[in-house]
Amino acid sequence: MKMKKHLFPLLAALLCMVMLMGCTAHAGPESNKLTEAESNKLTEAESNKLTEAELQELQELFAPGSWYAQACTSYYEAAEAVNLRRLFYDGIGYAGLIYGQCYVTDRERDWVLEQKPAAENYGIFRAPRAAMDDVLRQYFDISLDDTRKMGLDNLLYWEEADAWYATHTDTGLNTVTLTGGERTDDGLLKLYYSGGCITLRPTQDGQSPQPYFIVSNQPES
Repeated sequence: MKMKKHLFPLLAALLCMVMLMGCTAHAGPESNKLTEAESNKLTEAESNKLTEAELQELQELFAPGSWYAQACTSYYEAAEAVNLRRLFYDGIGYAGLIYGQCYVTDRERDWVLEQKPAAENYGIFRAPRAAMDDVLRQYFDISLDDTRKMGLDNLLYWEEADAWYATHTDTGLNTVTLTGGERTDDGLLKLYYSGGCITLRPTQDGQSPQPYFIVSNQPES
């Protein structure tokens, strides 16, 4: 009788051990599956990551004063919301689309000083509608009319010249150093720099003389 009393606890203990071993054996493959999925995800992320050589080539687009660099002076979820005051802070001139080339005629200067006498001690920068429209079409794939006109209210507008004017003593020349990047599944480039992430879309033949359109510029998360 004593033997039977000792036998039952022993059998119960053995049964529990068998059940635990079965659970462990069953959990093993599931654990391996999760690890494999995570591994595949990491591999995919690595394959989408831009190489150092690609980053160096793209960095050339962000030379100080380039429109790609100036596009990083404000944050926007879509190109239409770019801040035009910051983008054209130092204006744009008659002779091309190079940032900072700004030539103000005597008549323009006189008109600006009438509106803002203190500007006599400042630099005066012009941004004519046609030139702004060219920049936006080439680099953002939108026209000036397509934008939300963000920041334009902070500039002086002269209807006769159809141009906006800024007056200040500093410069908006921007410098951007890329720190990383990735290619998304839909072909976009997400480029990271200190403070944000700018997204570019490759242009198609005949769309623009520029290699990429600017899609958005978001703060770093």
